Amino acid sequence: MNAIECLSEEMKRKNSRLVAGLAPRISELPPIYQAALKIGISKKDILRDFCTKYIDSVAQHVVAIKIENEFFKDKDCFSIYREIALYARLSDLFVIGDLKISGINSNLKAYAYAKALLGGKYPPFDAVTINPYLGINGVNPFIKTAVKNGQGVFIETSNKFSCEIQDRMWFDPIDYAYELSASWGKLFTTEEERYSPVGAVVGATHPKEAEALRKRMPNTMFLVSGGTRCSGYFDEEGLGAIVSSSRGLMYAYKRDAYKDIAENEGWEKATEVAAFDAKEEINQALKRKSK
Repeated sequence: MNAIECLSEEMKRKNSRLVAGLAPRISELPPIYQAALKIGISKKDILRDFCTKYIDSVAQHVVAIKIENEFFKDKDCFSIYREIALYARLSDLFVIGDLKISGINSNLKAYAYAKALLGGKYPPFDAVTINPYLGINGVNPFIKTAVKNGQGVFIETSNKFSCEIQDRMWFDPIDYAYELSASWGKLFTTEEERYSPVGAVVGATHPKEAEALRKRMPNTMFLVSGGTRCSGYFDEEGLGAIVSSSRGLMYAYKRDAYKDIAENEGWEKATEVAAFDAKEEINQALKRKSK
């Protein structure tokens, strides 16, 4: 059973399709961390404390954590990126490394990078996101390494600024990226497996496109970003897609619906309740869809 198949089973067990995004911006963390920064507590210690408490807060209601490496690239913080990922795995969560990789220009470099993130005795991630524009030299090593180790890959097909390049191309690169995702997945999917180890990152803002993609790619797990109104991506069993929420959970303490909870019971409780509400919003949308 590949990693995406395992994720699907976890979705059924928890009755959840929610992914907690983890992209912590120091300046937006709860006031307690702003105070800690002012008295000289290091960014590294602040991030470690916030991330572990955030994971603890959402663990009951989400099936996965998606950790963006862009927010850990500070020289003082990068060393805990892997540490936080391993903490999430020990919390019985599926962990996705949102890598934002660029600049891979050789097959050997790609294999080295893939081995560092997906290989070893204690790999930090169950799956990673990969940009298809890296080309076969950049993508293939990640897919092969992931499949070898029972992990997964999500092909990044959704980028709100992509139109700056894509709209000037003579073919539809988004369609092409979807086709690549499906074709790469077929190469590594057995007859016994429902879902391919190669998934696709998609946007939540185009419901008609969602239904069309679900029909075209029945064996692809979608990682949906940009909102929870995305029932079209799910199959008839309410599976086949996971939905990522980052700011809505990380900064729930700022939202009107959860401010009182944050003030009375702490930002962690506000995040926990926000995660429950987001999970239920998706589940209710699926119930309406099935009627």
